[in-house]
Amino acid sequence: MSFNRFVFSNVFPERLARHFAFWLLYSLIFYIQSISLEYNVQELFHWSTYFNALLSFLCFVPVCFFAVYFSIYVLMPSFLPQKRYDFFALAFIGLFAFVYVLDYLSTQIFLHNVVQPYWKSKYQDLSLAFVNAQHAIILSVFGIGIKLTKSWYQQKEENCALGKLKNRTELQLLKSKIHPGFLFHSLHSIQSNIFRRSPQAPDMILNLSDQLSYILYESDDELVALDKELSILDKFIALENLKAYPADNISITIDGDAEGYWIPPLVVLPLVQNVFEFVHYKNIRHEAISITIHVEDNVLNLGISVQIDRRQILEFVDWPEVLSAVRNRLEATMPGDYLLEAIRNGQLERIILEIHLPNYVHTKGGNIVKENYTLLS
Repeated sequence: MSFNRFVFSNVFPERLARHFAFWLLYSLIFYIQSISLEYNVQELFHWSTYFNALLSFLCFVPVCFFAVYFSIYVLMPSFLPQKRYDFFALAFIGLFAFVYVLDYLSTQIFLHNVVQPYWKSKYQDLSLAFVNAQHAIILSVFGIGIKLTKSWYQQKEENCALGKLKNRTELQLLKSKIHPGFLFHSLHSIQSNIFRRSPQAPDMILNLSDQLSYILYESDDELVALDKELSILDKFIALENLKAYPADNISITIDGDAEGYWIPPLVVLPLVQNVFEFVHYKNIRHEAISITIHVEDNVLNLGISVQIDRRQILEFVDWPEVLSAVRNRLEATMPGDYLLEAIRNGQLERIILEIHLPNYVHTKGGNIVKENYTLLS
């Protein structure tokens, strides 16, 4: 059993073992501190010393037991989730008064049965009851602290798990958005080339196969190599150039060394695909599409420029809507580490993406370890 499972598991055997260990440790401490030597060290060899300690344990520890579990299983659920802190404070004061009464009764039993007579002269029943009531309340506060810390940790773990689930769901939705239009037009172009017996058809099929393999299988990892993502992007541009758009002037320029950098999958590729979908499948006449990528000093800069035909009447483009899937993906995987904006300058539409890549990435036991980077997927 791991330490984390022992401390935080809600499975009954682990919970029982955890509570047993807590009370065993506290009982041992209580019993040892109850061994009182009034006259000399010779009392360590007298049975009455240990009998009195056991009697003290039997009289006062059950009250502590009651106070702790009443606090964490009655008072906490009744008031703290509803944020009724004033009622919780009043109830806790009431618990202290009730524990004091119980300890006063336990004190009467203890003093009546204690063997060494100096106990009766050393402690008054009220003061002994008050001291043990304090112990019970302090232990209750400690128990509440443990319970709150455990609840906070479990809530944090649950939020993290929900964040991962949300990110995976968004990734699957992003994949579903990529597939339909992209597949339809790609397959249509391949079909046209096959009917024309074009020698480019086999290359188009292999190219599409590589892209689908990456989208369907390799993009499930938390991070992928940046050069891999850019390689798939290059294949996408090559496939677009082979499609039935003879008037297109599509260019891509990659500057800098992408090797050694990592990036969440399906960030760069969907952005370019969305722009192409907007331009081609919305019948926007354009003169050229240029894509520039620059990697330097842990920063990826990507620019997509679309030169609109001068004869094209420009309409309002809701770029936040067009780029919403990519923005959601970026926000889920690297919040605060990116910049995505659309700029219009006359007949030029320009999309700019800037991503701050992880400073250090290496593998440890098959897992990717990052510094200065928060990943939720």
